[in-house]
Amino acid sequence: MTEPATDPGLAAHMRRRNFLNLGLAPLAVEWARPPNLCLIMTDQQRPDFLGCYGQNPVIRTPHLDHLAAGGVRFTQTFIAGYPCCPSRASLLTGLYPHAHGVIRNGIALDAAVPTLGDVLKNAGYRTAWMGKWHLGSEDEPQHGFDRWVGGRKHYRDYLAVHKLLEPIPGEKVGGLHHTVSRDGHSVIPEEHFMESFLAGEAVRFLREQRTSKQPFFLGFSCFGPHQPTTPPEPWDKKYTSAQVVLSKSYHDELHNKPARQKEASGRLAGRLTEAQFRRVAARYYGYVEYLDRQIGRVLDALEECGLAQDTVVAFTSDHGEMLGAHGFIYKGPYLYDEVVRVPLLLRYPRRIAAGRSSAALISNVDVAPTLLELLGLPTMPRQDGRSLLPLLRGASARHRDMVFCEHAGETSIKMARTRDWKLALNWRPPETDELYDLARDPLELNNLIDAPAAQPIRARLAAEIRAWLRDAADGERL
Repeated sequence: MTEPATDPGLAAHMRRRNFLNLGLAPLAVEWARPPNLCLIMTDQQRPDFLGCYGQNPVIRTPHLDHLAAGGVRFTQTFIAGYPCCPSRASLLTGLYPHAHGVIRNGIALDAAVPTLGDVLKNAGYRTAWMGKWHLGSEDEPQHGFDRWVGGRKHYRDYLAVHKLLEPIPGEKVGGLHHTVSRDGHSVIPEEHFMESFLAGEAVRFLREQRTSKQPFFLGFSCFGPHQPTTPPEPWDKKYTSAQVVLSKSYHDELHNKPARQKEASGRLAGRLTEAQFRRVAARYYGYVEYLDRQIGRVLDALEECGLAQDTVVAFTSDHGEMLGAHGFIYKGPYLYDEVVRVPLLLRYPRRIAAGRSSAALISNVDVAPTLLELLGLPTMPRQDGRSLLPLLRGASARHRDMVFCEHAGETSIKMARTRDWKLALNWRPPETDELYDLARDPLELNNLIDAPAAQPIRARLAAEIRAWLRDAADGERL
């Protein structure tokens, strides 16, 4: 494979050439450097927990809504691997989990597998990662990123400088920023909370770029709103329990569902009453709005530094959050849409028309090849993803007919989803499989796995899953 260009001038030439090959009109005025890239992500956030998706009338995310209004909002984006680590690796590599090797949490991404960071550094980009990595060490630069600010050692050092390492007595339920009071909020003040610190570092990096001729790639990765749901004050009280929008599947009795779902539901039922759940959900809403404020600081810095027009901005999450769907909270051993569908926003004023929405079926393996093509750079040596450029330039309204997702922890689940049907194969340990007619049952309440009329679609989707995994080394998948 030809290595990506290391000279910014050559990279700019490649960018212009590639745009012309795509049939996109060249600009009348050239800009000084190749496009920049800013990838923003949260951990454990569904699309309907952003105001711009129009599904939750309560939650407020003005900065991400503004980002969506300036570009395109994708409404049917699904992760290729579940949970956090497999999805993140697929996002950054454009590969399915059985190809990049991160098939479950706790596995570091092999240094030999190229990511967006590796490709862009080789192309002459200044690279920086601020926040949660979750694919190896949180404290040391990896995969082509030169500037690195993680959320463990770096944040601990920051708290020590501000004499907040051991702040106010409280119960530690997560990282340092989740040392909490009895009321369930972090005792770390808002201005020193984890994402406030990380956003500050991201803004500092962007201000350094305003006079640079070198393009940059900034990754800003939030730790929240992943549990524990303990935002700082006053964000823990921004919403009341009465404002929480209960999922329409909240009272699902899990009839004909896998036994492990019923077991998990029983454990949750013994731990959380509806009133307690509503209090947790209200804090989750506040956490989301707090994160939107910090993301806004980064987006404002792009404007302030005169970089917004020349920067591709992408926003997504690594997976969703049940938050009451089917009676569950957080995430668990299932592949309901609430955990496998994620938000995806793209903005690039020079090439993407503002205010657009696409309902095309998309996998998050499609993000990396799309970003590389927008930047005018070659794709990685192997790509399972497909660029979204045909959608962005209006050449097509369709992208995929089917998306896949795999989960390989203590349980093994493989999913195929079309626009109208979903099959989840639950075969390790052997369990009841799940088949849903999404056109008639979008809430995934009625499992049709044994319905006689549904057997042809069951067989077809099962065959598609086996074909998808045929080249995997793990024979268990077949």
